[in-house]
Amino acid sequence: MIFDFPTSCSRDVVETITILAGLACFVIADITNSTEVRVELHNIVKAFPSLPVQPILLRGTPEFVSKRHLEHSPWLLPSFEYESLEHLLANLEKSVVAPAEAKVRELRRTG
Repeated sequence: MIFDFPTSCSRDVVETITILAGLACFVIADITNSTEVRVELHNIVKAFPSLPVQPILLRGTPEFVSKRHLEHSPWLLPSFEYESLEHLLANLEKSVVAPAEAKVRELRRTG
């Protein structure tokens, strides 16, 4: 699910995203413009410590500074760097979705 719809009047954006993440098998988060995403990621990792998170990032864009605080989490996958939207879409299944699904299976085996 791409979070691209108006938020609820009764819930703020972070709360809505946290609820949606709780329904997912894994989360793909574009951290290219991470001003808001970093807060949401920290909340998701804190609320769901076994939910795999696959960051994606436009190549040449620095990762947000506080991401290193999340990197001790075994469910946080290495960031996939894409060169363009076309490059991301061409590699989405193999380089983004497949590693996230593999992490789900790994966590289920060890959990």
